[in-house]
Amino acid sequence: MTCDACAEAEQNPRTSRFHAGCRCCGARALAQGPQHFTARSSRTMTPAYRDALQALFGADWVDGHAHVKAWAERMK
Repeated sequence: MTCDACAEAEQNPRTSRFHAGCRCCGARALAQGPQHFTARSSRTMTPAYRDALQALFGADWVDGHAHVKAWAERMK
């Protein structure tokens, strides 16, 4: 956890609270976004989703992808 919105998300993964600049909040937001939805639905790493991961996580985008997927599972 990196902020109070993340702390709330631990209790309620579908919270609408996010903090700009928090990578964990960014991962949670991306997990709910259209780029992840499209990639997950097509079972491929779409260019738009990869671009979003790279924008948020930079060179660590592969680890970021795992973080996004974990949040997506928690929000089911």
